[in-house]
Amino acid sequence: MGIREAFDRVFRGQHGDTEGHSQRAGNSDEPFPGYDHIDEMELIDQLHLHSQAELEAVESYERSHESRTRVLNKLHYLRQRQPLPGYDDLSFEEIVAALEAADLATIKNIRAYERKFHNRPNVQEAVEKARRRAEEDQPARGSGGYHATSYGPSVSDAGSPAPGPGRLAANKALVTSFYAEAISARDLDAVDRLISDQFLHNGEVRRRADQRAAVAELFAAFPDIHIDTDLVLAEGDLVSVHQRWTGTHTGTVADVEPTGRRLEFTATAILRTHDGRITEAWDEIDLAGMVARLGTG
Repeated sequence: MGIREAFDRVFRGQHGDTEGHSQRAGNSDEPFPGYDHIDEMELIDQLHLHSQAELEAVESYERSHESRTRVLNKLHYLRQRQPLPGYDDLSFEEIVAALEAADLATIKNIRAYERKFHNRPNVQEAVEKARRRAEEDQPARGSGGYHATSYGPSVSDAGSPAPGPGRLAANKALVTSFYAEAISARDLDAVDRLISDQFLHNGEVRRRADQRAAVAELFAAFPDIHIDTDLVLAEGDLVSVHQRWTGTHTGTVADVEPTGRRLEFTATAILRTHDGRITEAWDEIDLAGMVARLGTG
């Protein structure tokens, strides 16, 4: 299912529910001013803006007062260990200095945490530079002997030898570049560079121009859309990625007016590559998670 189709199903198949919130007089024990009077769904949408220390205070207060299931579920999703001690209070310069000495796993943790909570462009740029540098220092890995797949015959000659580590690394780099450049960096020209003109999506023809239009529509609806790729695997001419998508719904998508809500969901995709371009893709999207993040479940 494509991202646009998923949005269409979520928005058309679900309805908001803001029941169960009671208004109470404010008091000095609130984790932040006005907490007791904020709408439940608005609170859920804004929790990602708070630090881990603030979220701890919110959770403690919420459990001892209304103990609303949806609020606690969101807190459970957001509460996590900071990637570096005191990360929420570090300056940009301190984060850059820490990245210099960080290993790839730590850099990825910082990237995921930053995108999830702070979303600062200068920090994200520094993290991406550190990630690319760390990945270049790691030896390429791959598995040999793989060709036929359950998704059909490879585009490459079935009689040719299995690609070596270098080719597998190049295929992975092609796919991660597409998501980083075309989506996260919002570069439509990257679609032209990296997608085949005979591109297929979930078995249906979607040529390069159609894919570019679909990506442009995504940007119009979610101007700050960003992808965090958590896992990349490659075999033969196929690359599999597991990702976390985030963005704010501030534009019309699938004829649905902006909600102003922040979107967070996971997706898994399998992409076929050939001659330096992506020729085919299949994807599965966490619809339940998308609904929960939008507060429409």
